Amino acid sequence: MADRFSNKQPYEAYYVEFDFTTDLEATTVFSATVTAIVVSTGADATVAITQSAKQMNKDRSVLVWVYAGTTGTEYKITCRIVATDGSQYEMDGILPVVEE
Repeated sequence: MADRFSNKQPYEAYYVEFDFTTDLEATTVFSATVTAIVVSTGADATVAITQSAKQMNKDRSVLVWVYAGTTGTEYKITCRIVATDGSQYEMDGILPVVEE
């Protein structure tokens, strides 16, 4: 089941966090890959809604820069990590874009 982020307006740009603290007890994030799709169609929206150059990997979380988006569209953002001990985890978050 995916977490749900708060509504984002098309103009806004900011970080959303994927927190892997409960999965990573004695290890940290080594690498992270982020993808995004349009929920209603499954179309790839990674470059349309996220900016990989601004992604920040912290010890036990990943900050993903989100921007733009189409009003009335929900995006599923998936963050997959590899930890320093080789373990792998995945989290999903739904980002609704709504002009308010």
